[in-house]
Amino acid sequence: MLRFALIANSGLLPLCNMCYEVADKGLMCAFVERWHRDTNTFHMPFGEITITLDDVSSLLHLPIMGQFPIFERLDNSGAVSVMWNC
Repeated sequence: MLRFALIANSGLLPLCNMCYEVADKGLMCAFVERWHRDTNTFHMPFGEITITLDDVSSLLHLPIMGQFPIFERLDNSGAVSVMWNC
């Protein structure tokens, strides 16, 4: 339950209720193919674009104010456990 409290206090709890099955998988694949790790941007036919904190706030309705929290690093099974217990 400590991890649930960490998620709730971080303001990321709404992400636990998101449904990823309604996402357009073709669109997601197209964005993944255009992502460049070196510049953290999407390379589109009309130029480069990136996602800002304001975009995240607008799309996911997450707060972007305050200090960044410091959390322990989770391995894959720990992250699955956290998401499963939401």
